[in-house]
Amino acid sequence: MNDGRGLATVNPDFQIVMREMAYPYFETISEMACLRMNDDVDIDIQHYERIRVEHAQALLDSRLWRSRYGRMPDDWGKMTHSLKPSKNIQPISKDILGEYLPDKRRIVVYDQTCLLVTYALAAKGGSLCVPVPSGPELALAHAVSHAVSHLGVDRNGNIWDRYENSSSAEKELFAQGYSRHFLERNWLNSILFRSLAKHQSAEYNQYEHAENLRELNAMLMKTREDTGLRGLEGGGVGHE
Repeated sequence: MNDGRGLATVNPDFQIVMREMAYPYFETISEMACLRMNDDVDIDIQHYERIRVEHAQALLDSRLWRSRYGRMPDDWGKMTHSLKPSKNIQPISKDILGEYLPDKRRIVVYDQTCLLVTYALAAKGGSLCVPVPSGPELALAHAVSHAVSHLGVDRNGNIWDRYENSSSAEKELFAQGYSRHFLERNWLNSILFRSLAKHQSAEYNQYEHAENLRELNAMLMKTREDTGLRGLEGGGVGHE
């Protein structure tokens, strides 16, 4: 919601709600992908309430924020006051909303940056009627889709072996693809997802190449196979 000063306010129950939402996401997205998670995989989902300086700077330099405001809100904490926008306007930095850390089996959601991005998207679209959890919900769905595409077990009991050998574009295709299909169940989240993608780099917009889940699943299985062959050719061993 808008607190009257141009900032989104946070429901005190927000963190509890997000933690309760997290694990059902794994089940829902993995079912869509016809994958199931390993029983011995323990995903550690963490939330950070404070915005990081580097994330604030990345957001300030982004096309989204610069096209709307040109600076961070004056009252968004002391650390944002000294930030200056760079000369070159960039797409939104890829990890400022959240990230999946495959080696640690950990998902991190940067709550406050998500709220700023959600607010900027809503304001740019001319409407502030955006539920507070929407930004973190998008970030969580994206990160969970990374985890599921990596650790989800296919019908032969295999995960994405040699995940570390895949390109960023390949990883983002499936993270965006699965989260897109999940978020389209809610019209507002679908709008926010597509609006956000317009302010991200090209690799985040490849999801449109797969029009349905069956096609996306087939692409995932093919990419897993190709990545494994690529690893063997390079002499690599093991997987994350």
